[in-house]
Amino acid sequence: MLFLMFILADKDLEVKEIKKGTGEILSDVRINKKTGEWKEQPWKPYKSMNTVLDGIYDTALVIDPTCISPSAKFSLHGCASYLLFKRDKKKGAKKLDTADFCKHRLCPICNWRKSLKMFAQMQIVSKALMEKFPTARFLFLTLTVRNCSGDELKDTLDAMNAGLKLMFNPGKTNKSGKPVKAMLLGYAKATEVNYNPEEFITEEMFKKNKAYYKKSGLAVGDPNPSFDTYHPHFHILVMVKGEYFRGINYLSQAKWTDIWQNCMKLDYKPMVNIQVVKPNEKDLTSGATGLDMTDGTAKEKAMTAAISETFKYPMKPNSLKLDMFHDLDLNEQERIVQAVIIYSHALRRRRLVTFGGEILKMRKILKQDDVEDGDLIDVGDEPTIESEFDFILFKYFKQMGCYVC
Repeated sequence: MLFLMFILADKDLEVKEIKKGTGEILSDVRINKKTGEWKEQPWKPYKSMNTVLDGIYDTALVIDPTCISPSAKFSLHGCASYLLFKRDKKKGAKKLDTADFCKHRLCPICNWRKSLKMFAQMQIVSKALMEKFPTARFLFLTLTVRNCSGDELKDTLDAMNAGLKLMFNPGKTNKSGKPVKAMLLGYAKATEVNYNPEEFITEEMFKKNKAYYKKSGLAVGDPNPSFDTYHPHFHILVMVKGEYFRGINYLSQAKWTDIWQNCMKLDYKPMVNIQVVKPNEKDLTSGATGLDMTDGTAKEKAMTAAISETFKYPMKPNSLKLDMFHDLDLNEQERIVQAVIIYSHALRRRRLVTFGGEILKMRKILKQDDVEDGDLIDVGDEPTIESEFDFILFKYFKQMGCYVC
C-alpha cells in the first residue's frame, strides 16, 4: 500500500485514475521480433523464482550473515511485487510504467530485464558503429578456464579479468596480447558463471557435450566429473579492423588459444572459441559472400545473433534450480544454499558487463544508461501507447503464484 501511495504522489494521480481491482491476472503479451509470433512475458515465472531465491537467503543468512546486506535482502524480497502499467484503451497493449527492481546479481527477474536492456542497447550501438566504420568486422569470442571450486571462484574471476586486460592492453613484461591490440577497435564483454549441481551425468548434459563425454569414456548415469564446481567464462563481442583478415594480421583459433594461455599463465590449453560474425548464406542476396558483409539485412541478422549470445543471463536461473528447488532432496537444497553464498561473495561489487574502445565511446555518444545499475523499466521491448490510456496496477500474490489486478 505504501508503494501505491508513492506512485500516486509521484505521478500526481488520483485513485480513480487507476483501474479498480478486478481480479484480472496479468497477461503481458508482446510480439517476438525474430519470429513475428505473440508471446506472453515471463513476469510470473521469474517473480516466482525471485521468491524462491528470497527464501534461500533466509537460510543462507543463518549460515553466513555476511552473504547479503539487510537493505539488499529487503529490496530482493520486494522486487517487482507491484507493477504499474499504462494500458492503451483501444488496443489493450500494456507498457510498464513503474516498478521497484532490486538489481541483485542473482535475481532472476532483474537478470531477465538486464538481458533485454543489454540486447536492445547493443543493437543500436552496433548499427551506429557499422555505419561509422563500414570496413570494421566483428568477432564472437568465448574465453574459458578449467572449472574451479567455490573457494577458488573469486580468485579465478580476478585472474581472468587480469588476463583479459593483458590480452587487450599488453604490458611491458607480458606482450602476448600485442597481435590482438594491433587489430582491436573495441569490445563488449559479459561474464557468465555456471554452477554444476548434477551429481550424475544426465541425458541433457550428455547431448550438449557428447564429444567430451565420449572422449572421456563417460555415459549417461556416470558420476559427473564437474559436479559441485563452477564454470566462469567470458562472452566477448570483439570489433576489429578490416585488415584483420589479411596476411599476418589474421589470428587462428590456435593463436587465440596460445595468447589467452600466456596472458593467464596457464600450464594447460584452455578452451577458446572464436567465430566471425557473418551472415548466414541463406540470408544473403545473390552475389554477396559471407566475408563481404555487404547485405544490410543479413548483416543485421548476424549481429543480432552474436549480441544475443553475448548478453545472455550472467547467471542462468536453472544453474541454481530455482524453478524446481522445492522438489529437490535435502542434500541438493543444502548445496544450492551454499552455492548462493559462494555466488554472493564472488560477484559482490564486480561488474559483469564491461565495454572498451569504440564500443564504449559510441555508448557515451548515444548517452546510453548503465546496463547493470540503471533503469530496468524501459528495456527496449516496450510497446508504443498511441491512443488514450489508463493505469492498471498488479500485485504479486505468492500463495497464488501470479500477479493480480
